Amino acid sequence: MGGLGLFEIGEYVTSLQATWIKRVMLRSHDNWRNDVRHLTHGNPLVLNSNSIIKNRNPVIYNIARSWETFCKAFYKNNNNLLKAFILNNPAITRNRVDRGLLDINFFRQRNPIETEKLANIRVSDLLSEGTIKPLPAINQSLNIQLTVTTYMRLSLAITESINNIKRVNNDGTSTKVENFLARFKKGSRNIRNILENDRLERKAGVKTKVVNNFLKVVGIADPEIDNKALCIFVGGWNDSCLPSRIKDFLFKFNSNKLPVNTRLTHMAPNAEIDRACTFCKLSRTLPAPEETFVHLFWDCPSTKTLIYRFFEKNFPEIMNESENCKKLFWLTGISTISQRLHNISRIAHLYCIWNLHTKRKLSSWQTLKINADFEL
Repeated sequence: MGGLGLFEIGEYVTSLQATWIKRVMLRSHDNWRNDVRHLTHGNPLVLNSNSIIKNRNPVIYNIARSWETFCKAFYKNNNNLLKAFILNNPAITRNRVDRGLLDINFFRQRNPIETEKLANIRVSDLLSEGTIKPLPAINQSLNIQLTVTTYMRLSLAITESINNIKRVNNDGTSTKVENFLARFKKGSRNIRNILENDRLERKAGVKTKVVNNFLKVVGIADPEIDNKALCIFVGGWNDSCLPSRIKDFLFKFNSNKLPVNTRLTHMAPNAEIDRACTFCKLSRTLPAPEETFVHLFWDCPSTKTLIYRFFEKNFPEIMNESENCKKLFWLTGISTISQRLHNISRIAHLYCIWNLHTKRKLSSWQTLKINADFEL
């Protein structure tokens, strides 16, 4: 993050560089803009770093890399890929094995007039009712001369790219990239929003796996979880408001790596470690159940008493929810009623319960609350 964590500095720089393509589209009154038009066969929107020698044109090369990054994210939105240019498009690759782009070498074309035509062909120009047009129809309508071999390879590339792209917020519409750029006069915020949404979507896949593994461990039925809720759980341990000792605890808690008794017996099978719950033994609940992660932080009667007092004081509305919803919120912080301050308070109470466990002590609700407030 840059500054106070307001935005990703990498995305900020990338979006600023990508906006220079819009400037090339508007005017071409200096040398570098003419160079861009020359490198893109008259269409700056197909700029790609593969066609640029970095040491010869370092500035244009960096602009091209940023433009590629934006295009990859932009063409995931809705059906934007259908309105995309096919030449040098980072969202379209040749096939599953050859991940190269559809560049001039792919079309085996060197004629300047023909390359200018290729630079202005869109995906939609090749389709009819969702399928690739026949070769004669494409050659006639676009006034080009594709060979049978190139046509077959192009059909495979377009079909696979359309089918495999992971669309974001697909509402069935499609937007041309030049129309998107025309929506704003200056600034890079709009481009940065596209990059940010793409980053969150990519991370969501990883976060979903982490959350699902945790829910499986604690035995919670898989709920519908949005990206914001995923961030609360997966990234919550790194909250700037939390002391380092609580961050360390929460990271281990979310990863199910806390040394509860049953886990210790697996780590040191030859050691004489009692698998029974520490709190249950202290409260003389016999026979004491095994101290698993779920038992210690949810099922244990001593813990459950403290949890319900916490709910009554901070979230009385959750008392009317199902047991699964209560368990989900207490162990993950994921809930429709969760507020940031109260979620941090939940984490502090979890940490204090773990401290009681390590010290092998029981506590009243008032003592636990005082300790949790002190930790924050």
